Amino acid sequence: MKWQNFKTQLMVSGIFFATLAALFVQTAVPEETQMKQYRSQTIEIPPTMGHWLRTEKDFWYSPGITVIKKSRQKPENTVPLYSLEQAKSALNRSLDSINIMYIWSDGDRLKVISVTGFNRKTKQAAIVVIPLHTVTNNGNIVNLEDEQVTVQDLYQRSGRDAVRAFLERKFEITIPNFVHVNQPALKKLSDVIGALQVNGDEINMLEAFEQTAAGIRTDDADVVKAVASQVIRPQMLLEIPELLWIFTHDVRTNFSTQQMISLFHISRQMDLGHMCKTTLPGNEYFKGDLKHLFVSEQTWKNIIYEITQ
Repeated sequence: MKWQNFKTQLMVSGIFFATLAALFVQTAVPEETQMKQYRSQTIEIPPTMGHWLRTEKDFWYSPGITVIKKSRQKPENTVPLYSLEQAKSALNRSLDSINIMYIWSDGDRLKVISVTGFNRKTKQAAIVVIPLHTVTNNGNIVNLEDEQVTVQDLYQRSGRDAVRAFLERKFEITIPNFVHVNQPALKKLSDVIGALQVNGDEINMLEAFEQTAAGIRTDDADVVKAVASQVIRPQMLLEIPELLWIFTHDVRTNFSTQQMISLFHISRQMDLGHMCKTTLPGNEYFKGDLKHLFVSEQTWKNIIYEITQ
């Protein structure tokens, strides 16, 4: 019986590790280290394909993003108002999907947040990264003089559950489960796994993740392969007790063991080799050192449906 329980724990831990390696490396979105100084303006940010640094429009993403237009006001009473595209459809709500929120944090500061959707009907899975400067309190009309509350702000003020509730409301989906990894846990995992060989570089997992998040590395897939190669080494069998300890004590999740095993079996039916990945597209507004991303209702309500077809 003890061996059976050990095998179950090992399977669940393996699922967690494979998920984290595949998702956090591939979905990291940076906070710019050197903020460019702009006049007050908006810039259209189209969907991205592959690594988040790319700005080419994805061929598989059909809803267009309407460029924000300044509303007409009398010159003597000018208010910086912008209008966003309203929703013409709401397809996410029709999905039969499993949705999971993944978080990487350092203290009260978010580093990465994403939602992964597994479409049961199409057998397609997709990742949507939510940029940390996404504004949470805007409607279709934006007053740029108002206080803008970003996803980062919401997390720091109200915590993980508030962010999950916000994403459920905007995407119009349910996100019943989350996986939350903090910086110390990632450091422990990195130490256990040891040095990676990635395209001629010797680097540890945490450094590779950080460099991906900062945009220094763009070889996401190669990092994932290097992690996988390191984990399946026979020597890693000796590290199983340590890995089990980390996953059971340092990785926060509301998944039960049975739910994780069920997800594992469902994921095996998915076409993970063609998993789509995109950052949430929208319109960025720059003013001094501040940067905000405004996302239209059309995008919020349809993007997960579109990228899992």
